[in-house]
Amino acid sequence: MAKIHRIPLQDRELLTRLVDLRSVADAMPAYFALEHPGERTELFGYYPSPETLSGFLSIAQTGFDLFRPVAVPFVANQEAMNSLLDVALKPGRPYLVYVPVDQQEFIGSTFQRSPVQVTNLLRLDARAFTPILNVMIMRTQLGYIAASYSEDGGETWSEPEPLGSLKAPESPATIRRIPAT
Repeated sequence: MAKIHRIPLQDRELLTRLVDLRSVADAMPAYFALEHPGERTELFGYYPSPETLSGFLSIAQTGFDLFRPVAVPFVANQEAMNSLLDVALKPGRPYLVYVPVDQQEFIGSTFQRSPVQVTNLLRLDARAFTPILNVMIMRTQLGYIAASYSEDGGETWSEPEPLGSLKAPESPATIRRIPAT
């Protein structure tokens, strides 16, 4: 029978073998399981057999909603989803649950849900844009902010030069309002 175990934060690297770090689809679960600050993250693992970790649930306190933690499951089937949610979520407490569209049917009827809101993740196709000019702003301790320019998509860059007449004794820039302006 499957078991749910809390995963100590020092063992969160165990989850790297479950996610594809190059996949956009795995980005949310990977971030909350592996990168979100430990003091604001709880991790639960789904073990279909004693030594086999096959899914997980991250519960994270975020700045998105201070009163409702974000629950991000990473599972392959409905049994894993419901087992993780049953054990990890506290009854009566509201959560924001991020579930990929193709896994929405995994959430059983034992949960009271608000209307589902589908969010879109948009990815820009870099081939659709022609860079006209790239600008790199640099910190200096030379009394000015420096800039370097590239007109070939970032392959080559100009020598750094002062950015206009902006003066700054130490970067980042200090900005002051001039009286009577």
